[in-house]
Amino acid sequence: MENKKEFTQMIEALLKADCRSDVAVCEYTKDGHNEVVTIIFKGGYTVKINVNCNSLGAILKEVVKEVYDNGAFGTFFRGWPEDEKEAAE
Repeated sequence: MENKKEFTQMIEALLKADCRSDVAVCEYTKDGHNEVVTIIFKGGYTVKINVNCNSLGAILKEVVKEVYDNGAFGTFFRGWPEDEKEAAE
């Protein structure tokens, strides 16, 4: 079975090795059927990517697209932590 949490921790280590990525945190969470990768950049800007049913390779592609390209396909939140709190209310 795939261990998406451990795999995402490895992605985080790679991103932190590149000082130009500006990634502070890359974290996988699962709540029921919802699988999310949260990327927090230095300074606090946050991105959340829906990775429901994604393979490890698909998760890697989504994270790389978000950090180095024009954004991941499954992104459902981009902004500051306070923006997310306001959107939830």
